[in-house]
Amino acid sequence: MVTGSRATHALTGPAEHRVLRMAAALIAAGYLAFLVVSAPLILTQRPMLAAWYTPVAVTIVFGPPLLLVVAALRSGPTAIRRLSTVVAATLLVAAVFWLPALHDPAVPDSDHIWLLPVLTIATVAAAIGMPPLWAIGYLLLTCPLLQFADRQSALDRSSVDIATGTLLVLLSCGLSMAAAIGIIHSMRLLDRSRALTRQRAAEAASAEALAAERERIDALIHDSVLSTLLDASRRENDAVLTAQAGRALDALDRLRTGVAAGDALTVDQLVTLLRASATEIDEDIVVQVRRNPGSAGLRVPHTAATTIGAALAEAVRNVVRHADRPGAPSHRSVEVSLSADAVLVDVVDDGPGFDPDTVRPHRLGLRVSIRGRMRQLPGGHADVHSSPGAGTRVRLGWRAQP
Repeated sequence: MVTGSRATHALTGPAEHRVLRMAAALIAAGYLAFLVVSAPLILTQRPMLAAWYTPVAVTIVFGPPLLLVVAALRSGPTAIRRLSTVVAATLLVAAVFWLPALHDPAVPDSDHIWLLPVLTIATVAAAIGMPPLWAIGYLLLTCPLLQFADRQSALDRSSVDIATGTLLVLLSCGLSMAAAIGIIHSMRLLDRSRALTRQRAAEAASAEALAAERERIDALIHDSVLSTLLDASRRENDAVLTAQAGRALDALDRLRTGVAAGDALTVDQLVTLLRASATEIDEDIVVQVRRNPGSAGLRVPHTAATTIGAALAEAVRNVVRHADRPGAPSHRSVEVSLSADAVLVDVVDDGPGFDPDTVRPHRLGLRVSIRGRMRQLPGGHADVHSSPGAGTRVRLGWRAQP
């Protein structure tokens, strides 16, 4: 498990994010309210400090909290946390420079320096912006420092008990910090619980679907394929066995393409079949599809689609066998163009190429599996364009017949 401040805040769920946004808005509102209420006290204590201190301290202490309003409305959790850390840190900076700026203690016994009450709000900012241990360390450092500054600023220092004051402030601010940390932690657990529940539900659905698919395949193999092979081993071929074998092949076709042998394929089903035919031979080959106007209504008979797919697979197989050269693999792709009544499939490579007229008759891949197969398909054709050193383009075409 990853630990550390970055890991703790690496992932923020929606529930935790909502709490952070709400806390940021409340911190900003608290700072604004304190600025309005304490403005007279700030002006009263200004003369006992260096001239530069009050304007600078008011700016750095109350400026960043106002930006939290924008962060709460428009920013993500990371920005809210970072800005909250800045809000808490600026109070510590102001406390550190209070003593160097102090030149004339003038705080009555009944009052405190104006920085001290801000610590309660700054503590909440530290709780949402820092990891818990850092936030606790911030409180243990800032609280005694402010108490000491408060004592040094009092007219009657003997009336200020640093230990008691520090303990009381630690208890008060510690409760606020613990509440903020506890709420954020609870929301984080809620987000993790939701994510785990969704993951388990998805895994259960996937396992159920996989089991159902296995049962379907097992039933198909037992009822169709094995039964046909068993009957074929026991008797001579006849019309019944031929029909049975045809039904088994149709079932296997439906399992592979999702379309029965007698159905016409839609454009999406055809593209799926052609993509599967090409990637079954070369899983890295790029298949580009261009749908021309009117192609959405195209319907391709099952026989035509499977014939084109088989010829495509053979063309890609030839590319894999012959287009690659040692140390220089070819770039190959499949380009499918669909129109209202026609299908064009180009298999293109930039390999060494060849002269189609010099292909020997006994090489059946090009002559039979591609040209012959497409020639026997009504409306089908195949053309091979290639020359030595210029790559190869095999075009498979089919047009719907009246």
